[in-house]
Parts: sequence; C-alpha cells; structure tokens
Amino acid sequence: MDQVEVLAAILERSMYSDEERAQYSKIIADFNKLYHKLDRQTWCATQWKGINVLKPPTDLWVYQEIIERLKPELIIETGSMRGGSAVFLDDVCKLMNPDSQVISIDINKDNINPKAFESDVIFMTGSSVDEEIVDQLKAYIKANEIKKVMVILDSDHSEEHVTNELNVYGPMVTKGMALIVEDTGNCYSAQVAVERWLLDHPEYKIDYGCEKFMLTFSRGGFLERVA
Repeated sequence: MDQVEVLAAILERSMYSDEERAQYSKIIADFNKLYHKLDRQTWCATQWKGINVLKPPTDLWVYQEIIERLKPELIIETGSMRGGSAVFLDDVCKLMNPDSQVISIDINKDNINPKAFESDVIFMTGSSVDEEIVDQLKAYIKANEIKKVMVILDSDHSEEHVTNELNVYGPMVTKGMALIVEDTGNCYSAQVAVERWLLDHPEYKIDYGCEKFMLTFSRGGFLERVA
C-alpha cells in the first residue's frame, strides 16, 4: 500500500464509525442487487447513440475517466452483445486520441445493433480464447506498434472461461493500463475467478477508486497492471 492509499484509509476510518461502515455497505449492496434485478427499467434500458449498452451509467462514467487518464491506443472488449459499449468506448477514445482503436469480440454477430457497424469499431467473430482470434490480436498489436493496451472482459462469466481469458489477456495488457472483469458484482463465478487469479499474479492490483460511485457491476474487477 503506497502513501496515498495509506492516507486514504486513515481518512476513511476517521470519517465513519464501524457501525456506519457496516450500515453503508449493506445499503450499497442492496441497491446494487435491486438495480441489477430491475433490468428492464435500469441497465437494459441504458443506451448510447440508440444502442443498448447493458451497463450502469456509473461504470460508463468511470470508463471515460480511465480512458482520459491512461489514453489507451487499443481497447480490446470481449463480449459485444448489442455493440453499444464498444461504440461508447470508441467515441471516448477518439476524443483523447484520434488514432486509437477498439476491437470487440463475440461468438455471434447477430445480436449486434446494425448502427454499431457504422462506427470505427472492429468487430471480430469467434471465441475470445480461440487461438486464431488471439493470434490475430497479437499480430494487430505488433503490426501497428501499439504500446498501450487496455482490456475489458465481458463475455462468458463462468469461472473457467474468465480464468482462461485472464490467462490470455492478462499478459497482453501493458504496464500501467487497465484490465477490467465485468459482472464480478453480479456473478459469483466471475468474482471467484478474479480472486483466485490475483493470488498468482502480483503484477496486478485492484483499483478500488473505480468503485467510488458505489453502483458498479464490476466490484473487485477493476484491475491495474503495476508491473
């Protein structure tokens, strides 16, 4: 824990009693569960440019803060679904760096909103852990001499698949950049995969500052490569 983190922890303890912390934690957890449960009203009704994003706006806001701070040259997203999040990421990236690129991978393109194909996003079809897909990504990074790679994992949330993705994409993320595993707050299997993987990967740490808005689908899933 660095000096800033130590100071933050001291300040937090001085601001709230143990009783208050327990009370607030329960409120946050209950609200997150309610928000996720009322999907048709909340996250399933969240759109960007008329395309479903399927994420809470608080996470999207954190994404744009991460992008502004890190200025990635490439963001790889696994799990395109409707394509709204990929388009959002690409639009934000282009504001920071017109030469940046977003690549989104899904086993099926049929669910992607046709509007998403009007963007600059590169949509790839196949499993995110398929050797051919991974080889294409590595070749793209090498050919374009990309130095700053950020990854967002949002496909199959089973423990086995998330672990496989972490093993594949963890080394692909460059030092100082973000690796985000989505739905760790809603899917126990994804949460377990991250917790177990981190035990053997000290080059990553959890960035709890990304949970500052309290409503997040990626609790404990915002990772930063520090080595």
